Amino acid sequence: MITLTRAALAYLALPVFLFLLFWLRWYVAIPAAALLAMSLKLSVHQRPSAAIPSPRLRARHVIFALLLALLPVLLSGIGGFGPQSVDAPKHNAVLLDLTDGAWPVTYPDAPLSYYIAWYLPAAALGKWLGWTAANVALMLWTLAGAALALLLFHRASGASLPVSAIFLFIWAGLRDFGGLLVHAWPFSQPNEARGWSQFWMAPGGLVDLHWLPQHMLPGWICAALVLHASRTSNLALAAATLALSLLWSPFVSIGLAPFVALQAWRQRLPWLAAAFALIPALYLAARMDRVPTGLIYHFIDWPNHWPAYVHLLFLEWGLLLLLALPLAGLLPRRWTLLSAALLALLPLYKAGLHNDLATNAARVPLAFLLIAVAARLSGSGEPLSNSRRAALALLVVLGSTDSLRWAYTSLDQYQTAPPPLSQVRRVPQQSALAQYNTQYLGDPNAFFFRFLAAPSVALTPKPIDIDYLSRRLTLSNSASGFGGVESLAGAPVRWAFGPEASLLFHEPAPSDVTVHLAFSSPIPSQTVTILQDGRQLRSYFTSASDTIDLSLPVGPSHIIFRTTSWNGNPASFSPSDARPIAILFSRLHLAAGSKP
Repeated sequence: MITLTRAALAYLALPVFLFLLFWLRWYVAIPAAALLAMSLKLSVHQRPSAAIPSPRLRARHVIFALLLALLPVLLSGIGGFGPQSVDAPKHNAVLLDLTDGAWPVTYPDAPLSYYIAWYLPAAALGKWLGWTAANVALMLWTLAGAALALLLFHRASGASLPVSAIFLFIWAGLRDFGGLLVHAWPFSQPNEARGWSQFWMAPGGLVDLHWLPQHMLPGWICAALVLHASRTSNLALAAATLALSLLWSPFVSIGLAPFVALQAWRQRLPWLAAAFALIPALYLAARMDRVPTGLIYHFIDWPNHWPAYVHLLFLEWGLLLLLALPLAGLLPRRWTLLSAALLALLPLYKAGLHNDLATNAARVPLAFLLIAVAARLSGSGEPLSNSRRAALALLVVLGSTDSLRWAYTSLDQYQTAPPPLSQVRRVPQQSALAQYNTQYLGDPNAFFFRFLAAPSVALTPKPIDIDYLSRRLTLSNSASGFGGVESLAGAPVRWAFGPEASLLFHEPAPSDVTVHLAFSSPIPSQTVTILQDGRQLRSYFTSASDTIDLSLPVGPSHIIFRTTSWNGNPASFSPSDARPIAILFSRLHLAAGSKP
């Protein structure tokens, strides 16, 4: 019988089985896969609680959940459906290398070491059917996970599927009010409101699917499974879920661990799941980078900025929780207190370049609290007065404005095709800043790659093919001092700002490149000088249409466009535009060798 729990476990386990079978040496892969299979069998064959039945999945419920999840997924940018985020070059690079490369994926200098579960099923299909199929499969795989998360939330909270969808996909905290409080504007720029508190990016809302689907999906699915495990006294299910989560998102694993530990306090933790978890843990521990970690006061001026922390706690979840109290009986004993404590403590410790720990580990306790709030609104627990119910409903509506605004922006910039294959680069090439790339690369001398990983053929770097007038991002952190891509007479154009704009690179191997450019300036006396790493290449007056051959060295390099005049210096030629615009590119394309 296909139950919701079994379907969710199968969803989490499929990419993990692929990893075990294709990343490990055969004499390690077979027993590891068998160990995982036994752990999963134990977790689904325990007798369920009579109070918490596990009914068969109904087709009409599945279809309704898929329809509710369809719009958020189609707005997210996943697979090229909707505008893609500035994290998309990383996602595209990982998907491409998993599709192109032999498993385990290895580069000339280092192997891939990243939480890859979200990508693996789509990449496996892409090996047979190509890049476009891999992108469509990633969107459909995400849709299936989003529908499962929705059904799990519905089961855990008792709320209807539409109400569950609001909490799962739309509620994003009182971000607009946080922006007003901290920055003195009521509405954040689309896609940027999640950083309203300046130092933390709280989880929640449609933008989570846009930015962090590899964390959002396992966060919701694993949290709901662990809650179900506690309600049914199924410690094997909780342990298996925690073990599976490692390859999906180690940050989510950190958020889950205290709740599984609380459940296992007086029980014997199932050794099968614990033994299996060692393998993905060793794989992820082999990463080359050492991300910034430490107490938050080491990274910010805490005495002057602690109010931002208080605002974060109160507006992102605190007020919602206070209006919903008491939650007794809606969550297992002590879980409400533990959830609140984790949400309060996680922002005080930085791990990752962008406080990834606070953002992604917090998904688990936040999921538990939102499940309890949805249950309260649906009539569970102590009855709510009409005024409190109305206040809670109003708070949910106000916490949805950021997601609704993001949906409008996404529709306005909609696209329905994956990024051009020619312009998607390998993982070591996709960012111009080395500190980002090293997050995804492993140490070939680490224990996992020396003794457990199967031998593999290294992927070679891709030739450069970057169109800076494309609306699709193909390289992270690749340009500074430029405006966005605009349209002029139906053709794409892009302003470069004065006094200089630069293209940034961090190449793993020497590259011969041809720059194809065409620009003009509204300033008659304009002089444009092009430099590569401080060495002058060309100089132009007012306008140019040219090609420049150059070589990019290993490591960081810059191509700089330096201008003598710009809007506001020495005079404003466009007073209505506050930007320091200097030259307007109608072509800016880098290609390998002399290929146009």
